Amino acid sequence: MYNSKFKDELKSGEHYFNLIETTLKVFSDEIIDDLKEENKLSSEYTKTYIKRKIPFDNGEHNLSAIAKIHKMLIVKFAMQQQKQLPNFSKIT
Repeated sequence: MYNSKFKDELKSGEHYFNLIETTLKVFSDEIIDDLKEENKLSSEYTKTYIKRKIPFDNGEHNLSAIAKIHKMLIVKFAMQQQKQLPNFSKIT
């Protein structure tokens, strides 16, 4: 695609072609083994992250569920705080 004869006609894809050009300039076959190792370690980390269970609120939850619970608690707290504030919009 980068070497396509229609490249100049695709003005909206200029950023995309710049990314390809940069990648081609900086990539080296010497780092392929490092990239494979990075991918392997990243996959292992993701699997470990997903499997991790944390005891909380009478059960065990993964980190994703804990994040959702945390967000829900923040929203609930904010709503409770709003109820305690005086409603100044009714003052004339």
